[in-house]
Amino acid sequence: MTAKIQKGCILTLFFLFTALVNITIVINIIDSDIVSDKIKVRDFENEDLKYSKISSRIHINNNWSDAKTAGIATGSGTYNNSYVIEDLIIDNGGFGHGILIENSVVYFRIENCTLLNSKWVGIGQAGGITLRDVQNGQLINNTSTYNSYGINIERGSNNEVLGNIVNDNLKGIYLSNSDNINMIGNTVNNNNYDGIFLYNGNYNNISGNKINNNGYQGISIDGLFGGGGGDYNTITANIANNNSGGIFIRWSNNNTVSGNTANNNNRGIIIIDSYYNTITENTANINTMIGIDLDNSDNITITENTVNYNNNTGIKLDISNYNTILGNEANDNLHFGIYVSFSDNNEISGNEANNNGLAGIFVGGIMMESYYNTISGNTLENNFDGIFLWNSYNGIISENEIRNNLNGIEIFRSEDNIFSGNVFIGNNVCIIEVESKGNKFNNNGSCTYGVKDSTIPGYNLSFLLAMFYITSLILLRKIKKVLR
Repeated sequence: MTAKIQKGCILTLFFLFTALVNITIVINIIDSDIVSDKIKVRDFENEDLKYSKISSRIHINNNWSDAKTAGIATGSGTYNNSYVIEDLIIDNGGFGHGILIENSVVYFRIENCTLLNSKWVGIGQAGGITLRDVQNGQLINNTSTYNSYGINIERGSNNEVLGNIVNDNLKGIYLSNSDNINMIGNTVNNNNYDGIFLYNGNYNNISGNKINNNGYQGISIDGLFGGGGGDYNTITANIANNNSGGIFIRWSNNNTVSGNTANNNNRGIIIIDSYYNTITENTANINTMIGIDLDNSDNITITENTVNYNNNTGIKLDISNYNTILGNEANDNLHFGIYVSFSDNNEISGNEANNNGLAGIFVGGIMMESYYNTISGNTLENNFDGIFLWNSYNGIISENEIRNNLNGIEIFRSEDNIFSGNVFIGNNVCIIEVESKGNKFNNNGSCTYGVKDSTIPGYNLSFLLAMFYITSLILLRKIKKVLR
């Protein structure tokens, strides 16, 4: 009898020990017990149904082998056999990170997990998935919703964020001080702040994502104050519609923005205080203000973009020099196809700027002198003015085709420009020159003109008054920026 009791006690202690190991094994995994109950969760990508386990939050701090022992992960952490955390549902109820991985260099994958309600960690903000000082991780087909950060990567490198759904968070996908990250095929909608935000990160790839209806920017690349730190990133084939700004780049250099769609934003593509970026083959239509907007940025190449039906301007350059605007389509904008102010040594060539409300191409403005700009080989049709120069100096305006505008070229208070080889067809007036001197006109076909006196013609007064109003608004905006 005593032997049976002893045997029973030993078995009881064995089972208690086993349970204790499975529940409270000493590792840095917080509340990592996985309940065996299973519920069906919808896979938003392929509409299949999969079984997922309900889990408490997970914290792994360079101790994957312990996580594997606890049944949280499978695999071995090698390139061919990554550690895997998959098919979990983690609802944090407002506190803590859903999954937090720290100080890890092994290969791992987090896949098909659903992360909910990760709001706060102490006084800081939590993420559905947070990677901190991590390399070689993959986040695949996860759904992260109602968190402070949908996905947050800090000081990471060589990670991938693929096919995740990151909607309805305070902030979508946030990367800081992270390099060589692939963010491909994610859906990032309806977040309060930015959809995808990259701070001080280089050589990252943001491709094929859908980033719509976010409160701030769809995609934001932000370098270090004063320049640099958001360099050599590729932003391609994304859809960034109905955000405050579609794609925003500041203090960042040598980035490529290509093949994206940025429609129905306040501004489609915004480049501020940045250099040597390439903006090519994007579509930025029907934005509340501007399709492509450069502010204090030099050596930017803007080629073969479509910027139509914007409620102010297709392409705008402000305090920006040595830029190339080549082969773009800037039609049917409310005010200007291409607008250049306070900017020098820019080349504006081979563009199509038709059916714009005020001017196809405008250079200058009140107290906004622009020097040494080249306007050549453009097609300008059915605008109020085909080309309008105001306080523009030492420019070359050549070989443009200027059709059916009210004024083909209007020159106001501009000096020492050369106009040659332009073709004028069907304009009410081919060239009008007001309060200007030193301009030279050669070989402009059948177009002749008489030098006007300083009196502004009556039919043109309404346009100049409108220009004065618009330029005043721009100056007020700049003054407000300085005062801030």
